[in-house]
Amino acid sequence: MKKTRGVLVAFALVAMSVASFGQFGLGKVGLGQKNGNAPDVGQVLTQSTDLVKLITASTDQGVLAMDELATAFPPEKVAAYGELSKKYHESQATRKDGNIDAEGAQLATDAAAEFAKLAQDWQSYRKDGTDHVSKADRRLGLMLLGDGLASTTLPTVVKSLQSTIESVAHNPLQAGKINQLKWFVQLFAAIGPQIPKQVGSFRTVRSISKNIATAEKMTLPPDPPADSLKDAASFTTSTHTLDN
Repeated sequence: MKKTRGVLVAFALVAMSVASFGQFGLGKVGLGQKNGNAPDVGQVLTQSTDLVKLITASTDQGVLAMDELATAFPPEKVAAYGELSKKYHESQATRKDGNIDAEGAQLATDAAAEFAKLAQDWQSYRKDGTDHVSKADRRLGLMLLGDGLASTTLPTVVKSLQSTIESVAHNPLQAGKINQLKWFVQLFAAIGPQIPKQVGSFRTVRSISKNIATAEKMTLPPDPPADSLKDAASFTTSTHTLDN
């Protein structure tokens, strides 16, 4: 009887250890993987969603910064940019779940390239229109950090998506999630090439804000530390300081 009771106690202790092992994350493995190398579809979808949110928030900040910086120039100088900005903001109203799509990413790329042309004529700014230059510069700095984080994260997320699709492709119970995974792959295939183009143009746009600030003897605040941005949530938190 004592022997049986001892076995039951030992079994209970083992069960408690296993539960605690999973509960406190001690058994976590690689990106998007469960124990036994089985993909965690839910985790991969969450990571993909967070990346889209980061790209969305970063791009929105970039366009908003250009809108602010545009007020420093005569209307005719930024007319072409203004049309692209208008289309971008119109596309925001039709977003799926509030996130950017391929059309919106392309519009942002075109808008940044158009605004960057002013780098050759930055001295045409109006001295009475420089109220938003400092805030625009801060948004641009934040946007460039956000795009930098997205660029380094994107290859890992895409690889995880592709491997997960391969792993669950023949599981009929995962059909709905497979469609979601494939949707993210297609979206990143369209948006991915836009990011480096935007970074190049937005850096040029930022040189305009810095040139104006120097000419007007403005003191621009430093950028937030790069390691302060870890995901979409931390990026959004950083933008709150700009709007308050």
